Amino acid sequence: MFDHEQLVNRSDGVVAGVWIAGQRAWDGTAVTPALGSDRMGLALRAANHRPPAPAALAAE
Repeated sequence: MFDHEQLVNRSDGVVAGVWIAGQRAWDGTAVTPALGSDRMGLALRAANHRPPAPAALAAE
């Protein structure tokens, strides 16, 4: 889907589902339509990252 190799080795059927910010992103067998189309939170940043100023957030 995102042109990346699988980053985690796991056996099929181990993960029943994945939710991001309350929205289901993985249903246990495939990604859901919301993944890639709906905003599901923010990416985690490095500890030394300075967040944008509040005015920049309001413009999003």
